[in-house]
Amino acid sequence: MVEELIEQFKMNAAVTRLSKREGLARSLAYSSSIKAGKQLSVEEMKTLIDELFACENPHTAPNGRFTFISFSNDELAKRFENK
Repeated sequence: MVEELIEQFKMNAAVTRLSKREGLARSLAYSSSIKAGKQLSVEEMKTLIDELFACENPHTAPNGRFTFISFSNDELAKRFENK
């Protein structure tokens, strides 16, 4: 994990103009994040959701991307109706 943290820190430093402290924080967050494809238990998923909504700004990640998208029932129905 330490090697991955260092590599991520180097990549962040090369791409962004973050302070060393912020770059290290981002690298640590990335290296300890749950990777795509990892299966989680229901309890782990509930804990993640609880932790997300306990954040100061749960709507966006530090990189500015949305953390979730909401759809109304009508929008979902339109997306799944047969054409």
